Amino acid sequence: LPSAEVARGDGGDEHRWCEDDKKCLEYIEGIAGSGRPLAELEGRLVEFSRTYIFARNYEGETAEKLRGFAMRFAEETGAPCFDSAYKAALCHTINILESKIWSSLKDIYAEDDMKARSAMSRKLSASCSGAGISEEFQDVDFSEPVSGFRGLDETQSPAMKLFCLQGIQKKTIDAIRKGKNHKGAVTVFGTSQLGSSGSSVVGTDELLPLWIHLVSRAGVENLMTNFVVIKFFSFFSLIGGGEHNNFLVTLMESLVNYFLY
Repeated sequence: LPSAEVARGDGGDEHRWCEDDKKCLEYIEGIAGSGRPLAELEGRLVEFSRTYIFARNYEGETAEKLRGFAMRFAEETGAPCFDSAYKAALCHTINILESKIWSSLKDIYAEDDMKARSAMSRKLSASCSGAGISEEFQDVDFSEPVSGFRGLDETQSPAMKLFCLQGIQKKTIDAIRKGKNHKGAVTVFGTSQLGSSGSSVVGTDELLPLWIHLVSRAGVENLMTNFVVIKFFSFFSLIGGGEHNNFLVTLMESLVNYFLY
């Protein structure tokens, strides 16, 4: 995975654990009493990988099953740092199963991904104004967030896809700030005043049509699959970002709805 395409999010330990399973296992193995629970967790993951069959519209139930694996590990260790033990086990679970999750869902949503790519091609043939982008953004170089969207297809990890999405939003706002008509930018999550001539408001109403255009330029190969993987298997409410992640997942759902429905 090209590290330049996946900007680091705010997940702290969770980001490191999802990026490097060795570090995750080091932490887990350092938990007192983790030996047998870890062996049992590994056994459950091997069995899941060998036998579990994914089904469309049952991703929520599958995700709960994986949460249960991590919860059981944390309970069996009896560790005083229950929350950290649970998150580490969840990250390890994602790391081990990421290939199965990605390949299974890609097969299930292949037709949706193809439909979205066709819609992107049609949108790309339109002008910037036709794509719904405000005229004030047409001077901005958005090559970095476009590259970031392409990076979504370059990792199988649900959590790393989430961190990539965080990075795309940051790159988008940074690009707007650098635009000649923008001295500052305000996102729905905070304000940044750069200079004395005011700032531009970049909220959902502005970001959605902009991202529609950027996704079309990027030609994201597996838009629907990426969305499903992030929504159900990045465990975004637990791993680095909280409310911010809720916003990004909702925004991505709006992207999918635009291209598919």
